[in-house]
Amino acid sequence: MKHSLRPCPHAGQLAASSGNPRLKHLFAALLLVAPLAACNDHSTAPVERAAFVRTEVVVPRDTQATLTLTGDVQARFPADLSFRVSGRVIARLVDVGAHVKAGEVLARLDPAEQQADVDAASAGLAAAQAQLRVAQATFDRQSSLISSGFTTSTAYDQAKEGLRTAEGALEAAKAQLGTAKDALSYTELHAESDGVITARELEVGQVVQSAQPVFRPGTGWRA
Repeated sequence: MKHSLRPCPHAGQLAASSGNPRLKHLFAALLLVAPLAACNDHSTAPVERAAFVRTEVVVPRDTQATLTLTGDVQARFPADLSFRVSGRVIARLVDVGAHVKAGEVLARLDPAEQQADVDAASAGLAAAQAQLRVAQATFDRQSSLISSGFTTSTAYDQAKEGLRTAEGALEAAKAQLGTAKDALSYTELHAESDGVITARELEVGQVVQSAQPVFRPGTGWRA
């Protein structure tokens, strides 16, 4: 801190009140060298101002960093889907980017050919059932006649063999009908699991072959 020096205001009063000439001369000399005998003036000391401090209330906030990347997003578990039968596409129900659930229908083929096979197999089953009824009646009659001695063993054996043949034909007809119904169900393509369609290779009106990949759904993504 700096202090300014100025002559003492009481020095003149002291010189006038003194009757000693030597003191008067001494006081006069002191007045000439006032800066050396000046009073220490504290009134001129600069005043320090308070510093301005900016304050801010700190509160917790939720922040989320934004990260931008470039790359190719691919399915971790891709799987090609295809029809099990050949035919003409009559409906496409999903497109690329669609989210599908397991069992959801994705596309349909014209079922006319497969439906005809089902009808034929149904007719074959009905014929086999009729043949079995005839064979069963013949065998029952031969069984009753042979116990009474009114038929031969050869006729009985033929009736027995005919019954077995009719039973086998019935089982074959049932299996054929089941196969035909399965083929009819294959005209609808279903999603095997939940996922997102990432590619498709069919259009309505297109003829596709069995096992030809037509959709590619994916699950579990990776960059």
